[in-house]
Amino acid sequence: MEEWPVLLGPIYRRLKTAAGGERALEEVAYERPWVLAAYIGEVYSPLFPEWRGLVEGNPPLTPLLKFTPRGEGRALPLVFRCGPGLVLADPARLPRILTSRCPVIARVLREAGLYMRGRPLAVERPLEVFCRVVEALAGRLKIPADPWEAASLYAVESGARRRHHHLAAWLYLCQRKSLAEADYLLERIRDVEPEARLKIVKTWVKTNSTSPLQI
Repeated sequence: MEEWPVLLGPIYRRLKTAAGGERALEEVAYERPWVLAAYIGEVYSPLFPEWRGLVEGNPPLTPLLKFTPRGEGRALPLVFRCGPGLVLADPARLPRILTSRCPVIARVLREAGLYMRGRPLAVERPLEVFCRVVEALAGRLKIPADPWEAASLYAVESGARRRHHHLAAWLYLCQRKSLAEADYLLERIRDVEPEARLKIVKTWVKTNSTSPLQI
């Protein structure tokens, strides 16, 4: 968590105080990360308006960067458009989000018995639960463990190839326990294609460690 002050600026101090210390904050981030969603939205929504939904428990599900495909690639007929932002979903909204936007994850949760009376059990420790889902899916479909190789896989929709960048983002997060976007901002990752807005944030993080979105 040593990077949090750099990525969140003064919001980090508020989070730590509200949680009751750094150790308690770390536990909250692991056990109930949706509690932090509104704070993250407050920091980044000036540049990413779609992140304002975090305040209401509606996380952004599209990664802000793509992994540069590595390898020949192959067709993987799977509609998977649900990125790691899912771990920040408010538990009360999670069933609707899974059904409407993440049906593949919802189906695997049901098959694994992780639904009870129609509601998912992926509430506490959602990263752990969702990573089990992604790993099971990757094993079943023989998806490469390497995110860059996974990004070379594609689905054909309306005659066009759509790379599986959402799936690659999950693989990266589950293996490294770190968001690819955060590692990009901290210059820990290469061979990625970030959105232009994320490049702006990176510049701010490098030049102003106290508040990334204030000049």
